Amino acid sequence: MRCHLSILGGNEEARHSQPLFRRTGSEPQTEHTLTSSGVRSRLRQVEGSPALSRGKECACVCWCARARVCVRHARSSAECRPSVSVRVPSPAPAHAAALGASQNGADHHMPVWCFNGPPGSRVAASTPNSARSAGLLGPPGQVLGAMAPQWEEDALMTPGELEGLKLLATGKVRDIYDVDAESLLIVSSDRISAFDVIMLNGVAGKGKILTQLTTFWLAHLEGLGIIRHHLITADVDAMPAPIQAHSNLLRGRSMLVKKLKMLPVEAVVRGYIAGSGWDDYMRTGMICGHTLPKGMELSQKLPHPLFTPSTKADLGEHDENITASEAAAVIGADLAKLVEDKSIALYKAIAEYSAPRGILLADTKMEFGLDPSGEMILGDECFTPDCSRYWPSDGYATGREQDSFDKQFVRNYLTSIAFDKKTPLRLPDDVARKTIDKYVQIFRILTGKEPEL
Repeated sequence: MRCHLSILGGNEEARHSQPLFRRTGSEPQTEHTLTSSGVRSRLRQVEGSPALSRGKECACVCWCARARVCVRHARSSAECRPSVSVRVPSPAPAHAAALGASQNGADHHMPVWCFNGPPGSRVAASTPNSARSAGLLGPPGQVLGAMAPQWEEDALMTPGELEGLKLLATGKVRDIYDVDAESLLIVSSDRISAFDVIMLNGVAGKGKILTQLTTFWLAHLEGLGIIRHHLITADVDAMPAPIQAHSNLLRGRSMLVKKLKMLPVEAVVRGYIAGSGWDDYMRTGMICGHTLPKGMELSQKLPHPLFTPSTKADLGEHDENITASEAAAVIGADLAKLVEDKSIALYKAIAEYSAPRGILLADTKMEFGLDPSGEMILGDECFTPDCSRYWPSDGYATGREQDSFDKQFVRNYLTSIAFDKKTPLRLPDDVARKTIDKYVQIFRILTGKEPEL
């Protein structure tokens, strides 16, 4: 478990009594200290320090339940930015009452305190080492106005704003940082989304599997000569110094990649009829403009792999299936044809590799971009259980949903509880645990190795 501080119950004392935050230099100074006497919170404001405001729990998709920080609001709200929120669990109702916290069933917490000062706040050298080693506060000198890495249990929800690197974008799973004129850093968090909705909790280790499986496939594809890819290296020790400074956080889940002008369509290839493709077929007899034979069954193999592109929706919006002609209207006919040809060739290559290992690649999603010379390059992640449906061939049968080694397990759970496909929720622990088990299993089957988690 990861948290900012630990408060021990009974007659035991608070584990930390050092200041958590301190402003340095000419900046005003604020300390948040837990004392051993009565396990109470003490806020000491030094002359000139900013006002402290009591926050409220946020239900938005960026709320980190363990670190108790709302990433979205800390970045975008005028009254919260820049801010750092700290919420400390209390072990007993008596302690919660003593601290003035609201009592809500068995969950008792101290209030949330937001430090709303100007940029320049820095972590004190006396910050407890255990808090820093958990990845929550960072090293002495880290700017507190920037969001620190946020954890939910052992799942990395967001790497935050890393010193020396400029955060450019945050997607459903990955965070992208500017490194230099030619390269970017892509960090795969442990966030999980379904139906384009980010869940409130993560799946610990998922980001590492996504990264490591992507790098495995890119190395495999290099020898086939189908298309070049964007990966420079996934070895943190071979990356520039500003990245290496965060090696403990980034190792195993990060890729240094070439900058590309990403195409505003996603290349989806389907070899079997499932998911939204099945929904389209039941409604229209087609998938993205492709007319299919009558009487097809759920999970049936298609006559040949189909290119079925989709839009790239903004965060919080839903991708929409489009036709090849609609994709051509967006990116041009020649480029759309190239995307179609390359994506089908890539799908066939991975399907052919997977089949002898007892795996059917039902469908997959890819993204492409243009390098400075105008050459189209394979980008983003590829052929992971987040963007692909992997079915075991053993037990495969048409007319029903298949067992799978991918995110479909989460979709099936959400469908079973009539999820509204809009409101973020927390996945039960057993669903998160079974999800990572499936991701680990498909990694082993496809690579013959164990993931480094």
